[in-house]
Amino acid sequence: MVVYREYLKCDVCEAITAVRTQIGYLDQHPIRIHCGRCGTLFDGLIVIDQKRGNYSLTFHNASQVRGKTLPKPDFIIESSGELLTDKLQVYKDDESFACYTPFFKTLAEIDRFEMSAFIDYTQKFLEFRKNRWPRIRRIHDIWIDEKHEYLAKELREYLHEKTFPLDNELEYLRGVNIITLSVFFDLLNKERFSSNSKFVMDEISQLANTNLTNLMKLVNYFEANRLIYKYESKLLKQLNRFVVIFPHLIPVFGLQFYKQIPRDLSVKKGLTTVSIEDLKQFYVDTYETLAETIDLIVSFNNLKHRGDFEKMANRRRDIKTMSDFIVKIKSKGIKIDFIDGSEAFDKLIDKMLNNKIRNAIGHNSYKFDGISQLIKFYPKGLQDESDVEEMYLLDFARCCWNLFLCIVDLYTLVYQTRKIFLVISGYSSIDPKLIDEHGIFKY
Repeated sequence: MVVYREYLKCDVCEAITAVRTQIGYLDQHPIRIHCGRCGTLFDGLIVIDQKRGNYSLTFHNASQVRGKTLPKPDFIIESSGELLTDKLQVYKDDESFACYTPFFKTLAEIDRFEMSAFIDYTQKFLEFRKNRWPRIRRIHDIWIDEKHEYLAKELREYLHEKTFPLDNELEYLRGVNIITLSVFFDLLNKERFSSNSKFVMDEISQLANTNLTNLMKLVNYFEANRLIYKYESKLLKQLNRFVVIFPHLIPVFGLQFYKQIPRDLSVKKGLTTVSIEDLKQFYVDTYETLAETIDLIVSFNNLKHRGDFEKMANRRRDIKTMSDFIVKIKSKGIKIDFIDGSEAFDKLIDKMLNNKIRNAIGHNSYKFDGISQLIKFYPKGLQDESDVEEMYLLDFARCCWNLFLCIVDLYTLVYQTRKIFLVISGYSSIDPKLIDEHGIFKY
C-alpha cells in the first residue's frame, strides 16, 4: 500500500502537521486530525482514483503547504481509512514513522486470511451502502408507514415467491426482517448474534409451551398500546443512522478480526477517520432508543422469573407491577438501573448504556484532547470535576459499535414479539421446510 505525505498548516495557530496517509482499497474516506498546538479539528476527505493511482485531499481549518522547500513540521501523524494508527506526535525525525505503515503494523494483530475477510466484508457493505441501501431504507419507510399495498412489490425484488408469499402482514414482517438482517450480517459478531438470537427464540418458545396465557397477555399489552410498533420504528431508524456513520467506524469493525486485542490498545493507538463530533449524536439517539425498550425487556424478565409480565422484582417499595414501572419511572437513567445482569433478558442490553456519558454529551459537558485522544465527560457540568468519566476516542467508537450490535439484538426481540401477536391473531406462514428447499434471496 502506498503512503503519501501532506503538510497541513493550521488556520488558527499556523502549526505545521505532517500527515502520512496510507492509500488502501477505499475509494474515499473521512480524515479527522486535531492540531497538536491549539486543538483545532482538521475535518477532511480523501478521494482516491484507484485506476490512476492518485488522490485528492481537502480539509477544513487547515491549508496544504506546497513547494519545493517544505518547513519542518511541528507534529506528525499517520492516517488510514481502514486501520488504527499511531497517535499524533511532536515531530522529532522521520525514523519512527518511516519504517512501517499501519498495514504492516496491523498484520502483527490480524493474519492475512482474516485481513482478506475484513477487506471483503467492508467493500461489500460499502457497495451495498452506496447502491442498494436507499432501496432498503425505502422498504423500511413503507413498512413503518404501514403502506402495505406497496410493500409486496418492493420486497418481491429480493425474495422468492415460494419462500415468501407476501400475502399477509406476517409475511411482510418476515420479509422486512430477513432483508434487514441480511444487510448487516457480515458486520455482526457472529458468535454473539447467534447466541443472542438463539436465546430469544428458545426463551420465547419455552414461554409459549409453559405459560402461553401470560405470554399472550404480554404481547397483547405491547401491541394494544402500539409500543412494539414504536420500538421497531425507532430501531430501524437507528440502523439507518449507523449506515451513515459506518465509514467513520471501519477501523473499529477491523477489531473483530484481531487475534487478541491488547489491553493498552486505546492508549497506544488512535483513529483518524472520526472525531467525537461525528459520533456523539448517534450515541445519544441510540441510548434513547434502547432505553425505551427496557419496558419490554423487564416485562419478559417478569414473565420468565415470576410467571406474570406485571410482577416486578422486589427492588423498590413503590414499584410492584409493570404498570407502576411504566407510570412512575419516567427517567431512562433510573430504568436502566433495573437492568443489572441478574435476570435472563438483561443480557440483551446489560452494561451497554452509560447514563453519565449520555448526560454529559447531551449538555456538551466534555473535553477532548486531540493528541492523546482522551475524552473527559462531565455529567454534572464542566465546572464540576467531582464525577468525571474518562474514555479514549477508540473506546468511545467501540461503544458506538456495540450499540449497533445491541440494536440488532433488540430488533430480534421486537420481531419475535410482533410475530407471536400476528400468529395469535390468526395469520399463517409457510412451512419452514420450504425455506431450506427453495432458498431465500433471488440473487
